Formats: sequence, structure tokens, C-alpha cells
Amino acid sequence: MGTRLKLLVAGGAVASVAVAWWYAARQTQLPPLALSSAVSSAAQDPSQALAQAELVARQSPTRADLAVEAGGLAGDAGRYQEALRWFEKAERLDPKLLPAISGQGQMWMALGSPGRAAAKYEQAIKQAPQEPRLLLELSRAYLLLRDFPPALRSAEAAEKFVPENPEVHRAKALIFAEVMAPEQARASARRACELEPNNPENWATLANLELRNNGFSPAETALKRALALDPAHPSANLLYAQVLTTGKKTPAAEREAFEVLARLRILDPNNAQALLQQAQILVRAGKLPLAVSLLRQAREAAPRDSAILLALGQALSRSGKVEEGVALTVKAQQLAPKGVSFTDLEELVAKNPDPALVVRLADLYVRNDLPDSAVHVLERAVRRLPENSALRTKLAAVRRGMGSQRIGQS
Repeated sequence: MGTRLKLLVAGGAVASVAVAWWYAARQTQLPPLALSSAVSSAAQDPSQALAQAELVARQSPTRADLAVEAGGLAGDAGRYQEALRWFEKAERLDPKLLPAISGQGQMWMALGSPGRAAAKYEQAIKQAPQEPRLLLELSRAYLLLRDFPPALRSAEAAEKFVPENPEVHRAKALIFAEVMAPEQARASARRACELEPNNPENWATLANLELRNNGFSPAETALKRALALDPAHPSANLLYAQVLTTGKKTPAAEREAFEVLARLRILDPNNAQALLQQAQILVRAGKLPLAVSLLRQAREAAPRDSAILLALGQALSRSGKVEEGVALTVKAQQLAPKGVSFTDLEELVAKNPDPALVVRLADLYVRNDLPDSAVHVLERAVRRLPENSALRTKLAAVRRGMGSQRIGQS
């Protein structure tokens, strides 16, 4: 990110590093934190500014505000682990320093851990219960945890303070979609479009919801609005290609979809979903060698995506490389399919918190690379049934897996 990080709460800086495609940080919310004289004297080079901020913070090890500045710049540079350490240090120095707490939440989100992010946001909101930005971040964390009641409560709480903020309505749209309330989801997405018609994110969100219900024509209309505003918008291009190939199913539509995906790959050459869709078009056209080449590239970008592995296995088998194709097909079948519906099992657990059902749901989350969701649902069950050994054993196992994964990533 090339711009200085924005405030989440008045009086402190926190990295706005939203990781979900639907939650684009608005540039008009709050002004950036004023840098200390030592940092602001640096040239515009972000790496130099970060190096000076860290040097100043180390020279004044009892200054929590300087640790926050260093953390903000590190997060802006994409060095999330380093930023997290600075924010943690700032909180140790000043346990009530709100930017230090909410900054940790944003870094955990950037590191793919919405469970730890939610805990920090909850802690921050105790100090600033009327801060809509924090409430929206908390809603997003709970949405990624697939804990929809608190996600909706937080979004609605934010709405009380900023009822005309399109981000609130966009957040509500995605929550309603997950709880199978399509009309409410579309109404919220349309409201976001009304409030901010020049934001392509709103139109892409509306199109995504229309496509969930096979509304190809309204989705196409919304996507054309999004792409007119931002021709390079990643999700809008992917969704528009899907409309063309699934909704129209003509040779001309296939060619246009391939060109749309090629346009997206100019900016993001290794976009796994764009590569997958292009390869599927080539398979239907009988161009197997080129399809296999694109699918191998997609696999490098997303090695655990079962849809990509399955498509590659099938393309290899059709092209005569049967042994490799069968091996990849079997591997794809061992992975949970992308886009799997959790809803039925989640509803069962909500109505009947049987420990065996909770363990099944946790296993499903883990297979879909959602370990934080697994920990979250298991922790709730353990609080309810603290003596249940199966729940405690499963929780310990998932936590160990998360720890080893993070060690491997560091």
C-alpha cells in the first residue's frame, strides 16, 4: 500500500488493511495521524519513513505513541507480524491506548486470523462503544468467523451512528446473504448503491448477490456499472466472465469472457480464479494443452483449491496423461470442495449443540482452511460443556495445528 495509513478512531493511527474484497477502506473517513517530527522529516520513501520510525521508537522505548507510529508504518508496508509486535508493545506500555488495541485487531485480520481480531476489537469497543468504524471492523471479523448473529448486531449498531454510510449496508448485505435472506441482502446492497453510486464495490456486491440467485440479467447490469467505474476491478471482472459463460453460453460470450479474464490478468497474472475460468473455456473449445498449462499455473497460485485440482486432473486425463490426472482427481476429492455450504450443519449446531455435531462442524471448517472458525465454535461449546473431553481434545488439536501453520509461515 502506497498511502499513509488512516485513522480508525480519533486520536490514533491504525492500519486500514482490510482483506476481504467487499470492504474497501474509504479515503474520506478520518485524517491520518500526524507524524512525529523525526518521522515526518524523512523523504517520501515509505521504507525510509518506516526505518526512521522504528529507530525513534527504539530510542524512546517507553513511548507508546512512537510504537504505534512504527506499527502503523509497518502495517502500511505489508509487514504485518512486525506491525503486530509494535502494537503489542504499545499496549503493554499503555493498556488503554485505543489505537494500539485496534491496531492489533487489524493486523490479525491481515494475517488471516479473524478470531484474534474479533477479541481485540471487542476489547477496543469497550473503550469506544459509539465508534462506527470499530463496529464495522468487528462485524467483518465475525462474518469471516461465520458467526452471523454478532456480525449483524455489530453492523446494525454501526448503522445507528452512520445510517447513510454505504459500508454499513454492504456489510449487512453479505451477512443477510449468508443467513439465506436474499431479499434483505439485495435491499441492503441496493441501498449501498443508492448512497454511493460511484463506488464499483457496491455494484459488484449487488451483482454477486444476484448471481447467487441466478439473476444473470440484473447481475450483468450491475457489473457493467462496476466496470464502467473501474475496468480493472478484480471481482467484477471474474463475475462478469461468469455471467457470460454461465448465463449466455454462446461462442461469442465465451470469447468475450476469455478477453475479460485476460484483461484482469494483465494486472494480476497469477489470479487463480481467472486462470481456472480461462482454462475451462479452453477445455470446452477442445484446446487441452493450453488449458493444462493455465491450470498448472493456477495450481501454483492456489495449491489447495479443490476445483482447480479437479479441473487439472480431468484435463490431464482427457489429454492422455491418465495416471497423473487420476492422482490429482483423487487428491481433489480428498479436499473439501470450495464453496461448500456450511449452513445446514451450522443451523443444526445452533439448535442442538450436541458435542458430536460441534466436532463435525469444526472438522468441516478445518478442511476448508477456516481454523479460526473451528476454534471459535469449539470454544463456545467448551464454555457450555467444560467437562466434555471430546470438545477439549478437539480444541487443543485445532490450536496445535494453527500454531504449527503459523510457525511455517513466519
